[in-house]
Amino acid sequence: MNFYRCLMDLLKQIPASKLSTYREIAAALGDEDALESITKIVDSLHTRKDVPWHRVIQSDGKIGGSFLEKGKKKVFLESENFKIVDFAVQDFPSHLFTSFKTVFPLKKLREQQESLKPHLNIEDSFDNMKTIGGVDVAYKNCDAFGAYVTMDYQTHNIVTTKSIHMTIKFPYIPTYLAFREMPLIKKLVANQPPSLLMVDGHGLSHPSNMGLASHLGITLDVPSIGVAKNLLCGKQLTSLADETAAPISYKGQIVGWAIRTPRSAKPIYVSPGHRVSLQTSRKIVKEFAVFRIPEPLRQAHLLAREKMRCYREASKLHEGEMQ
Repeated sequence: MNFYRCLMDLLKQIPASKLSTYREIAAALGDEDALESITKIVDSLHTRKDVPWHRVIQSDGKIGGSFLEKGKKKVFLESENFKIVDFAVQDFPSHLFTSFKTVFPLKKLREQQESLKPHLNIEDSFDNMKTIGGVDVAYKNCDAFGAYVTMDYQTHNIVTTKSIHMTIKFPYIPTYLAFREMPLIKKLVANQPPSLLMVDGHGLSHPSNMGLASHLGITLDVPSIGVAKNLLCGKQLTSLADETAAPISYKGQIVGWAIRTPRSAKPIYVSPGHRVSLQTSRKIVKEFAVFRIPEPLRQAHLLAREKMRCYREASKLHEGEMQ
């Protein structure tokens, strides 16, 4: 899905004599809970001249945005004969546009997540554990640099590495990470799946129980574990002592663990993705946790960052040669 194209289509529907709101745009995309992310994405378009990003303001009539964005938006709106006082549009309700033609793309993606839930398996369902894989993605605007590392389960030595560069057409929106990273990760992993895959994201500990680890695990039919740096949903039931795990509960269900690893005061949040149980998820992550992030993911992170660095240096060199 090209999210940006869907967003641009909505913005272009706002007539020159009308204004809309960030909330209306989020609703037209199909998820008002994504309001905060949508607001940031719309405001990030302030350098674009091909879409009327400036016609999207706050629901209270204030024009919103950072100091720079507010200043630019005020100039554009006044040039279209809107009266602005203290960075608020006067008589805003009379200008409100809500009649978007839309297919509610985010709603469709949420329905896709829900359709996968009957296939979710959080029991151990694998044979011999030979390799543990880790995937991570680094970003520079719409350029994504993905890395895949496999490690021997017994020796913890690196077995294989792979990296790729792709243009991503979906921004970061919490709970929709799979739709941002799946195209890239599938290219990395599909032809060389590990015995078990760790991803930088959630699995069961997701509002739909369908985080990146679960979505990816079901799609590729590979055992998977989600390892995240921040809690997405639910609450930690007990306090963390050093090098212990505390269960995470969401809607009365244990969906993962907060784990403090040996060399970090900050916990990580671990949840089963697919074909792996809660207990095994905790066990394997702790076995590979030399630092805060378990080694397959940490090594993938380092490789992804190096891939991005090399690309940026090559781009600068090319720009220099063109001058």
